[in-house]
Amino acid sequence: MRMWAVNVGFYNLCFGLAGLLGLLLLHVGDPAVGRALVLVVCASHVLLGVVLFVSERRLWRSALGESVPALAVVVATLA
Repeated sequence: MRMWAVNVGFYNLCFGLAGLLGLLLLHVGDPAVGRALVLVVCASHVLLGVVLFVSERRLWRSALGESVPALAVVVATLA
């Protein structure tokens, strides 16, 4: 269990840092690279939310919490 928790923790840390870096680049660096990085992180979370729901339907609230905000960012960015 400990190894799984550490792995998931670092996984979340990496996604969080990538998202923050994307926002930083979007506003004070290269906007195209920042936008691409934010979109990759958000698109990943949309997919991961779907996988979470499919693999464990009892976690549907968590799946919505993971995927819906990210989907809103993707749709707003591409619209």
